[in-house]
Amino acid sequence: MKVAIALFTVLTIAGCDKESRHVTLARAERDFTEGHYHAALDAFVDLIPTQGIPATIGAGWCEVRLGDYNSAANYFEQVSSDSMVDANAGWAFALWGLNDPAGAIQKSDVALTLDPDFVLSLDPRVTASTLHWVVAASYLQLSDYIKCIESIQKLEPSFAPNPADPNIANILLAKLESLGGAQP
Repeated sequence: MKVAIALFTVLTIAGCDKESRHVTLARAERDFTEGHYHAALDAFVDLIPTQGIPATIGAGWCEVRLGDYNSAANYFEQVSSDSMVDANAGWAFALWGLNDPAGAIQKSDVALTLDPDFVLSLDPRVTASTLHWVVAASYLQLSDYIKCIESIQKLEPSFAPNPADPNIANILLAKLESLGGAQP
């Protein structure tokens, strides 16, 4: 009898790796908000077959935070449509991280059109202002100084440099730095 109980205990413990975690969308989101991005990514990936779009978006945002922009872009591309603000915002960050400023602008514009007051559901620190900063930085990278100024003015309406100033690129860069940057 003792052998049977010991065997049952060993088999039960050995077979409880994934099931014992009881992976839920709420748990994955909590891991994300607590900064446990690897654990959150594992949980979101496990949940994709059952939770679909929310889990895929969560996995994409984990990859953004982990700096794997190719993987992030792949997750967002799988679920992105013109009606999914969190996916388009995440895709904007992934494209920006991949040095695709035109793509970052396009996806940011989609997200901001869908929700001008955007706040990321997984992290309220990521907002419409963050996306406006990405757009402004992307226009600066493209040397479109007028559009960069217009984008910065969405963050600071009184900002009005002379676009003909020979140091305009440095002026815009300094302003973007003073605004704090984008922290996806």
